[in-house]
Amino acid sequence: MKKTIALVSALIGAAFANNAHAYDYSIQCETCVTDAQFQAKARDIAALNGRGGGFFYVYNLGANVVQKWWINGSSGGGGGGVKPRALSAAATATQSPVESHVRVEVDKAHKLYVIGGNSLRPIYNVPVQHLSLPAANGKSTYDVLLDNNLKAQIESALGDTRTLNSIVNANVLSSLIDVAQNATNVLGLKEKSFLLFRVVMSDGSYMDYSLQIEDTTADAKEESARTPTGQLIPASQSNIRGVWNGTGENLGQLVDYLSQLGVPVENVGVGNYITEVVCASSKCSVRRMQR
Repeated sequence: MKKTIALVSALIGAAFANNAHAYDYSIQCETCVTDAQFQAKARDIAALNGRGGGFFYVYNLGANVVQKWWINGSSGGGGGGVKPRALSAAATATQSPVESHVRVEVDKAHKLYVIGGNSLRPIYNVPVQHLSLPAANGKSTYDVLLDNNLKAQIESALGDTRTLNSIVNANVLSSLIDVAQNATNVLGLKEKSFLLFRVVMSDGSYMDYSLQIEDTTADAKEESARTPTGQLIPASQSNIRGVWNGTGENLGQLVDYLSQLGVPVENVGVGNYITEVVCASSKCSVRRMQR
C-alpha cells in the first residue's frame, strides 16, 4: 500500500513539474513564516481551485522560502462536470520535499523581488520626452488612445535596448534575464516577472506599458490610461460609466475625447467650467457652471 501511494505521489509530482500550467496551484504569501501559515495558504488555494486535493506550492519571495503541501482530497463531488464541494475541514495536509529546480526558480525570483523593491514588476515613471519621439511632442494620453501609430511608436521605444538601459538599473535587468532564462517554470514566475513603465505625457496624463524582458516591444496595459489627477480615461465606448470630478483639473479634454469616441454628451447647466462628468449606459452628462 505504501509503495502504491509513493508511486502515485511520484507520478503526480512529475506531471506537476512538467505541466506548463502547474502554477495554477501555487500562490505567493509574503506573510507566511511558520509551517502552519504555509499549510493554511495551501488549503486556501486547494479550496479555491476546486481540485479538492493534490500538491500545492506556497512561496514567500521576500524570505526566499517555498513549501510544498499535499492536501488529501475534498469532501466529495468532482467528475462528470459536477463542481466539487468545498474542501473538508478534516482534509489532511502533509508537507512534501520541494524539488531542487523549484528552489532554484524561487531563488532567482527572490533576487529580482528584492532588487525590484519587493516586486516582480518594478515600475518606472518615464516622461515621454525621454523617449525622443517627435510624434509625441505636445501630445496627451487621449491622443495616444486615438492614434494606434503613436501608441506603437511608444511601445517600440520602450523596448529599445539603449532606452531600456537608460531607464532601468542594470542589476534589475540582469535579474529579469536570469528569471526569464531559467530552465523550469513550475511556479509561473517567468510570466509574473516584467517591467512596468508609466509614460507621462506633456500634459501630465499617463498610461502604463508592460515589457517582458525577452520581448522587443512593450504592450500598453488595458484601462491604465489616467488624467493628470489619476482619473480613468476609458479606452473605448463600450460600457463607459463613472463620475469624473473637475475640482482639480480641466475636464474639457475628456469631454472632447468622449465625443470623438462617439459617446452621446449632454450639457447640464451653462458655463465655461466643467464641474463634473457623469456617464452611465454609454451616455454622459457634462455639468457646467460659469467661473
